[in-house]
Amino acid sequence: MNVNDAGVFHRLIRCRSKQRRWLYIVFAIVIVPLTLWSMEESIWGATPCVVVLVLLAIQFFRPTILGWFTLFVLFFAYGVAMVWHTTSDDYFMGAIFGLAPAIALLWALPRKRKLPHEVVSAF
Repeated sequence: MNVNDAGVFHRLIRCRSKQRRWLYIVFAIVIVPLTLWSMEESIWGATPCVVVLVLLAIQFFRPTILGWFTLFVLFFAYGVAMVWHTTSDDYFMGAIFGLAPAIALLWALPRKRKLPHEVVSAF
C-alpha cells in the first residue's frame, strides 16, 4: 500500500458532518420490526438486518463515506433484488424498503466538516 492509498482510505473513514444523521434513526425504526419478523423462522434470518442496524448505529455516531457507501449499496442491492425477483404483490414493498432508503441516502451523503472559511464539498 503506497502513500496515496493511505490518503484515500483516510478520507473514506474520516468523521464527517453529523447534520443529517437523524435519517439513520428513521431507517432503524423501520428495520427493527423487519428484524423481529425475520427471526420467526430462525435467528440466521435476522443476521442481515442486524448487520444493517449495526452499520446504522455506527453511522449515527461517526458518519463516514465508507459507512454511507456500504449502507447505500446494501439498500440499493436489496431494492433491485426485490423489484427484479418478486411477484407484482411484493414489487411495491421491495421498492419501499430498498430503493427509497437508497435515494434518501443520496440526499444524506455525509459532507466534510465545514470550517468557517471553507466551502463544503462531498469529498
